[in-house]
Amino acid sequence: MKELIFEVIIAILALSLLIVVITVFRGNMDIVGAAAKKVNDVEKVKAESLVQLDKNIVSGSDVISVVRYYSNSPDVEIYAELKGGSLQKYDKTNVSQIPYDKSFKAEYTRDGEMLKKVVYEEQ
Repeated sequence: MKELIFEVIIAILALSLLIVVITVFRGNMDIVGAAAKKVNDVEKVKAESLVQLDKNIVSGSDVISVVRYYSNSPDVEIYAELKGGSLQKYDKTNVSQIPYDKSFKAEYTRDGEMLKKVVYEEQ
């Protein structure tokens, strides 16, 4: 009889411990989810404040900033057409060819809120 009581007590303790672990795990998952949402919101604010994508005429330094900002994002393609040249794709390796003091006409292609393609044409 004593052994049965001990087994019941051990089973109750094991179930209680399991319930506590599951509750803590759910709480941690909520914290991780909230943190991921905050990081995403901060990235959006950073992108909107550092890279201006609402102007039709931009300077060469703005073009360089956009190229550098989106250079690690394979989903965004950035092209520029310099005077006397052809349309060329730009990334970190060839950004030095863009004159920072010239004006460019900008065209943005989006998929919903996500930027997909930017085309700059030197004025």
